[in-house]
Amino acid sequence: MASSRKLQYADRVAIQQADQAIRKDVMRALVEVITNSNDSYSRLEHAGTATEGLIVIEVLRKHKNSVIRIQDFAEGMTDSRMDKVVGTYGEATSGLKEDKHVRG
Repeated sequence: MASSRKLQYADRVAIQQADQAIRKDVMRALVEVITNSNDSYSRLEHAGTATEGLIVIEVLRKHKNSVIRIQDFAEGMTDSRMDKVVGTYGEATSGLKEDKHVRG
């Protein structure tokens, strides 16, 4: 019988994987973040909470590296939820598997 243990990896691996996932394409990254925000609003609305669905996108242009800030007013995350979503590589966390009216 195989034993199990937690897998840990360096922060640089997470950055490399994020780069690969969005292929250094800002639009792909924006679509991912906005989809996550929209899914959060959908979960709130499905639970009977009224929302405005507001997603604010700000761009601060700089010479070399611009800053894009995205803000919503949806569910947010507790520390434990953040650990589960960000701290578990490859885990299904959107709620799609639980039929929670999200896109994945």
